[in-house]
Amino acid sequence: MLIFSHRGYSGSYAENTMLAFEKAYEAGTDGIELDVQMTSDGTVVIFHDETLKRVCNLDKYVKDMHYEDLPLTADGLHHIPTLSQYLEWARDKDFTTNIEIKSSVIFYPGMEEKVGYLIRKYRLDEQVLISSFNPLSLLRMRDYAPHLPLGFLVGEYGMSGFDHLCSTYGFEYFHPDISIVTPELVESFHHRGIHVNTYTVNNEKEFLKAQKAGVDGIFTNIPETMKAIADQAATA
Repeated sequence: MLIFSHRGYSGSYAENTMLAFEKAYEAGTDGIELDVQMTSDGTVVIFHDETLKRVCNLDKYVKDMHYEDLPLTADGLHHIPTLSQYLEWARDKDFTTNIEIKSSVIFYPGMEEKVGYLIRKYRLDEQVLISSFNPLSLLRMRDYAPHLPLGFLVGEYGMSGFDHLCSTYGFEYFHPDISIVTPELVESFHHRGIHVNTYTVNNEKEFLKAQKAGVDGIFTNIPETMKAIADQAATA
């Protein structure tokens, strides 16, 4: 079972910052998950929320800001990284990057095309997985980067018909909330040749639930702890 660091090593370091990514890499993570939005000047940035309020203590939308005007994180220590900066750093490292397209609340015209371009620019085509809660974004990514694997994200609202949806549109991955994961769910996707990675797994109970269900990977804020639990479970 693969262990992805959710927004980097976000359990101990500021989420979606270069420090969180660097610490996740040092911890030996199998992959790093990050989120992308786009500023008003068309810069693809790594940031989870649509607004800057929670992370930067500024009540403005990312979409309304020029990149050079973005504030530091609320602790005053970290810049919001661009996707280009991250890919430049990741290009010579051996792990998978899951880029989540944040387009369920705000539609960013042209963001999928820019993400595809940057992945090709840094020659990371073989090391990137694209995910989104918005299936239309996944289909747009296929237009701009048809070789990249796609993962459909869902929350706690059930999964009726999602296995058929993923199969119909050729999505290679399904990313459900851990709360809805069961062995039967995972088997229904595996039967169709679709991999299942679940989020956000942050304790032993959730890990063992994911393991029992047979998922292919987990997203966690605490990768070192999850690795230790995985090692302990393997020797039990």
